[in-house]
Amino acid sequence: MISYSRYRSHGAALTKQYFLDDDGQLGKTTKAQMVSGIVETRTAANLAEFVAGLDSLSGQQAVGYGICGRDRARLVRQRDLSINSDAIARAKEYFRWPDGPAILMLDYDPRTGAAPLSPEQLRSALLVAVHELTGAPMAWRPSSSSYIYDAETGNERRGLRGQRLYIAVAKGSDIPRAGRLIFERLWLSGYGYFAVSKAGSLLERCLFDAAVWSPERLDFAAGAHCQGSLVQRWPAPLLFNLDAPPFDVASLPDLTAVEGEKLWELKSEARNDAKPEQQRVRDAYIATRSAELVTERGMSLDAAQAAVRRAVESSLLFPDFDLVSESGKTVTVGEVLTNPVKWHGARFADPVEPDYRNDRRVAWVNLLSGGRPYLYSHAHGGRRFELISQPSALTVQPGALSALADSVLDVLRLRGGLYEQGRLVRVAEDGRIYVVSPQWLEDWIGRCIRFEVYDRDKERPKPVGVPHKLANIITERHGERRFPRLHGVVTAPTLRHDGSVLDRPGYDEGTGLLYICNQPEHIRIPTKPTPPELARALANLWHPFAAFPLDGAVSRGVLLAGLLTAVVRRTLPTAPGFAFDAPTAGSGKTKLAVCLSLLAGGDGTVHAPANSDEEARKALFSCLRGGEPVIIWDNVTGHLDGAALNAFLTSPVFSDRVLGISSIEALPNTALFAVSGNNLTIAGDAARRVLVCRIDSQTENPHLRSFGFDPVESTRANRQEMVAAALTLLRGYLAAGAPALAEGSVGSFEAWGSLVRNAVLWIGSQDWGLEVGDPVRSIERNRRADPVKETLSEMLHAWEATFGSSVVLASDAIKAGAAMGSPLCEAFDGLKSDWGGREPFTARRLGKYLSRHTGHIVDGLYFHSEPGRSRQTFWRVLSTSNPDPRGL
Repeated sequence: MISYSRYRSHGAALTKQYFLDDDGQLGKTTKAQMVSGIVETRTAANLAEFVAGLDSLSGQQAVGYGICGRDRARLVRQRDLSINSDAIARAKEYFRWPDGPAILMLDYDPRTGAAPLSPEQLRSALLVAVHELTGAPMAWRPSSSSYIYDAETGNERRGLRGQRLYIAVAKGSDIPRAGRLIFERLWLSGYGYFAVSKAGSLLERCLFDAAVWSPERLDFAAGAHCQGSLVQRWPAPLLFNLDAPPFDVASLPDLTAVEGEKLWELKSEARNDAKPEQQRVRDAYIATRSAELVTERGMSLDAAQAAVRRAVESSLLFPDFDLVSESGKTVTVGEVLTNPVKWHGARFADPVEPDYRNDRRVAWVNLLSGGRPYLYSHAHGGRRFELISQPSALTVQPGALSALADSVLDVLRLRGGLYEQGRLVRVAEDGRIYVVSPQWLEDWIGRCIRFEVYDRDKERPKPVGVPHKLANIITERHGERRFPRLHGVVTAPTLRHDGSVLDRPGYDEGTGLLYICNQPEHIRIPTKPTPPELARALANLWHPFAAFPLDGAVSRGVLLAGLLTAVVRRTLPTAPGFAFDAPTAGSGKTKLAVCLSLLAGGDGTVHAPANSDEEARKALFSCLRGGEPVIIWDNVTGHLDGAALNAFLTSPVFSDRVLGISSIEALPNTALFAVSGNNLTIAGDAARRVLVCRIDSQTENPHLRSFGFDPVESTRANRQEMVAAALTLLRGYLAAGAPALAEGSVGSFEAWGSLVRNAVLWIGSQDWGLEVGDPVRSIERNRRADPVKETLSEMLHAWEATFGSSVVLASDAIKAGAAMGSPLCEAFDGLKSDWGGREPFTARRLGKYLSRHTGHIVDGLYFHSEPGRSRQTFWRVLSTSNPDPRGL
């Protein structure tokens, strides 16, 4: 059964309206805004039944191809959710793609000034670009903008324009990937181009609109509302391959490296070809809009041109810039910024093109994001505009640079955006942390402050630039600037140490975290979730990973622990690493690690593993400096161990020398460590610090398996919903009394074990359809396969067999091991591999090895040292059953 959604609006019609104006010309209005109403999850037995359902839509109905998980739900605006607890909003966190058969909709509008393609030409172009779709079940249907007639005269007033192609696919969750591949392949087939907007922006386009492949988007598929003598006469839909099964999108291959390079070249060439037209349109727009501002606002021409140019070219909106609100009233950026509580989340027309689609709700302002205030407009695919506050004024006095620096710091603290983290840092809109350089700080000071000196000749202040050396003085005032201390950055809610939800954007003093929220409304996490809410949360969180052939309950427990840890790692002092292991390449190990990164707010960047301990320390420190939430070492070979890695995993603070600077810097260590590899060996002390999730597809060529969807794309598209699901599960565990279900504790990770490990075991004890084991049990598997432990075992048994209970010097052991056939001979061969056998195996090297492993019990045996004369050290093997050397 094909799943989809049907919407009914409680307000205005959701379809276009056509009429004849006083001059007899065809007019059109568009009011397609779904503010409140009802959404129902519908099913159709096949594509033909689905298309027949479209014909029955009224003007207040639309369809969508994501589902909300309920049979029927009430829709309200996100800002009204707090007073409508049973309602949902038409936003990504409430909608997802169906797990099974669904509809992939392709939305075509002809290029401006070009004749529309015929239905045959449109489908042919698609199949040339994506030949795999030739046998797919597909339907063609005109859009509501096509085939408008005058019934009185019989004349066609508007012919074929917009068109839709509907494709039945086997897995709705793979629609975003399908859309991306179709878009890319159409570009490769010559159908890509850059359009120029009214304001001179370049818009990437091809035959089909790339903005529709999101589960909450609507398809306004009902017929137009025609007034007077106008009627709409649609032809019958065209249906293809109705007997074929839904198309398996996983069969579409990704672009090859050669195709990717070709695509980049095509886009670069098209962008360059469009630049002259872009500049011409932009200059004309600036001239026209500036003249309008002169008339409407009484601004000078120079001021108007500067304001429009800053908005168009730099996406900067200064305090005197006018915005058109949802009600139609005009308000300045300065007025909006002075009352953030009133205006946060308010809707506006596009600031550059206020008449864009006659939609005064196309943009919204985010004044409580935790970062710099901005306006985001969805026009033309989306654009972000920074809202600039009125700069403060400071007077420069001769010889008072230090006092001026104090005043500048007072202004900068009020403005926000600067933090201390061992050095002065700033946070970008994507959550990345950057060290503030004197050059950047000088520019920022210039944006925040207007400097003046008193002109004695003219007897009035005159503006000057940022005083020389001022930025250098401030950057060198370590420990004196009094900016907030930054422990880390999150881009979604998380849990505080006390179990409360950190869901208010901005700087949180209790945790030292900066929460940057780029969503119109914040995620809601129930304080005491109900069993149905918890079961639904687990299903949403686990959905992208359900098809992975994990090798058992323990591996499922490790993965679930990794997902929960990714969401709360910033507030945990330490956390174990997570390893994704498989017998062969192509099993999906890296995908799982990347999903952890995306869930934590990262971008999925992977790193090559370090080749030495020194390199590992520098690489880990560099990632911490950049604020990476998850550090991924991909395709590790050999043993995973090392002093730097072990210290990193168990240290709340990590330090290293800064390159180019002769100083040590200590940073909060709130990053999650993940690693992937084939048949990983976790050795030494890392064996108890890294949890292993093993994938076993039990097939010779796992890379040929079909998932039916891409878990990485699914996690990227549904990140906010998955974060909400993880936090709901953790809140459910805490609301249940936080039962201590784990046996014992995990050294160095006590806080993690108390929350995450116990929560995993609690989830596993519920009847929610997911069997998970204790993730810490994977450590036992590490220890059994630990080559360091294996070598030590051989050494202990060989030493006991050679010397019994006698005490001996390391030099005596070297002599005994030189004899062929001696038990120690083979044991020493194993030790030589520790340093590659490149240097002689000396008594000193053996002594260092024994010192490093003194007291380490393996098979009930351990090495014991006893001091001798002349600073000599004697060694013997003791047993836990009789640890007193004198009793041997």
